[in-house]
Amino acid sequence: MKKSKWTALAVIGIILYACAPKVVTPPAPKEVIADEPVKKTEPVKAVLAEGTKEVTMTPELAEGKALYENKCGNCHKLFAASKHDKDGWEQTMYYMAPKAKLTEDQKRLVYNYLVAGL
Repeated sequence: MKKSKWTALAVIGIILYACAPKVVTPPAPKEVIADEPVKKTEPVKAVLAEGTKEVTMTPELAEGKALYENKCGNCHKLFAASKHDKDGWEQTMYYMAPKAKLTEDQKRLVYNYLVAGL
């Protein structure tokens, strides 16, 4: 009887740990020294599956990425955006958004990030 109680407690502990929030924090911005020349950086771009359109990381896509990493990554590994096409991600979002407790706006942000292919 004692052994089964400890086993049950261990299983509950593992489940709670696996579903605990895992927050991805962005790296701290580099301090700019006045004597250093400012380097221009190219925006993050990706080529979509069709291979004809480039996408730039906008603040909206960055927010979708953060939501995807923090909400979806809480309970399972993150899948590459190329895993599904638009219809596949739409079906996945339909089933998974309620589990991740995403609002409609958050669901739209994550979906847009995934179909952008970044």
